[in-house]
Amino acid sequence: GDKSYPPSNIQVLLYNDNEVLGEVNGYRVNMEFCDVDGSECYEEIYNLIERYPQVLDENGQPRIAEVYQSEIVSEFRGSGYGVRLYIEFMRRFWDENSMGRPFILIPNGCNLNMEGSSSEDSIRVWRSLSKKFPSSGEGFSTCIVVLEKPW
Repeated sequence: GDKSYPPSNIQVLLYNDNEVLGEVNGYRVNMEFCDVDGSECYEEIYNLIERYPQVLDENGQPRIAEVYQSEIVSEFRGSGYGVRLYIEFMRRFWDENSMGRPFILIPNGCNLNMEGSSSEDSIRVWRSLSKKFPSSGEGFSTCIVVLEKPW
């Protein structure tokens, strides 16, 4: 996807000394302008809403966060940093966007606004997250629910 759009609500960077080893960028999906039916992963999202209705806001719209870009320097891939970055993203989203309310985290491949994709490396991260959090789907369509602030 185009990294300049949408503007990142939350950017999490992983540093070693002063060197950036990785990053995750994501935002809250504005459900006033999007419809779950427009997502590649609508079945997974509806499955999670049905199982966890607490992800719905006072207007009956799901709180959805989308990771639209993530990157880890190649020699650091496969060492758990991606999972740590995503969990830090979830923690920040919990505090800054969902105001301490449960939400659904979707990958760029499920995009509601534009054409998205997920790399094989990021799919490994999603697979790992789906073991730690309630989830629906697999591979490119893994969506997870964050029911409480991750630690």
